[in-house]
Parts: sequence; structure tokens; C-alpha cells
Amino acid sequence: MANLIDAKSPLEERLRARQGGSSWVFYTSLLLFFLAVALYGGLLFLNRAQDRARAEIMDQVRLKEEDLRPELSEQILRFDAQLKNIRTVLSQRNFPSTVTGLLEQTVPPQVRFLTFNFSAQDRLATLGGEAASYTVLTQQIAAFERAQGVEKVEFGGLNQGSNNLVNFRLMITLTPAFLNQNP
Repeated sequence: MANLIDAKSPLEERLRARQGGSSWVFYTSLLLFFLAVALYGGLLFLNRAQDRARAEIMDQVRLKEEDLRPELSEQILRFDAQLKNIRTVLSQRNFPSTVTGLLEQTVPPQVRFLTFNFSAQDRLATLGGEAASYTVLTQQIAAFERAQGVEKVEFGGLNQGSNNLVNFRLMITLTPAFLNQNP
């Protein structure tokens, strides 16, 4: 005879199967909940750390601003204004590029200019430099005299410098037409 007390009904078996499956869903949900809490805590910690770092940087910036003296700030602003004015003047005039173009075309590699001063009002370029020899300097002066746009070339300050180089000073007077031409 069949044991009716120990016999399990199909309904009980289904309930037990559901309970095993629901415990799996429960533990997975619980794990996801703790992961979300941990992630939130990590983001909260990171946010606070970034706020502290930002506050430290702002304190450093305030200290640097206090170190800046007002006269230095004024000098920086004046220098910036001067640079803007120079940029405006250079963009509206052609003569600097024509003068530098003349130098690029006529200066051999054996000549090195150390100083350059240009007066547009006098049309005068004053150059100081070194040449490898007196012959090279003579060739340089002749090249300037032959160059288009040069009215007059004067030289002086000749002396023997270090490393057997010849130190010199040239004054080049340019024609008015040369200064006004486009480069």
C-alpha cells in the first residue's frame, strides 16, 4: 500500500522549486543592492576628495594672487598694450619686411650681424657685426652698394676682434621708394 503520509503532492514540489529559485533572485538582488551602495559611497568619497583638492588649489591661487604686486600687474598690462601697438604698426607698414629682405639677399654666411637699429624717419639702418676677414667685409659693403634701394653705405669701427674676426659698423641709408614698396 502506498504511503500516503510520505507522499508529496505535485503542488508541494512546485512550491519548493519556486522557493529555491526565489532565493537565488533574492541573493542576486541583495548583492546588486550592496554593489549600488558601495558605488554610491565610492562616488561620495571621490566627490569629497575632489572638493578638498579644489579648495587647496583655490587657496594656492589666492596665495599667488597676494604675492603679485600691483605694480607688476600694471607692468604686464602696459607691456601687453605695447606689444599690441607694435603688432598694429608692423602690420600697417611694409618697410621692416623690405629691410629684412634686403639683408637676407645680400649677407653672405661669413658675415654675422650682432646689432641692428633702424630709423624709418632717417631711412637709416645701423648694423654692427663680425666678418671672417677684411676681404669678406669689402665684398659685403660692395653688395650693399649694388643693392637696389640703397642710397648710401658708410662703414667704420673697424678692429680685430676675438678669434681673428673683423668687427665693424655699417650705416645704410635707404631710398624713400624702397621703404614704400611691397615686399
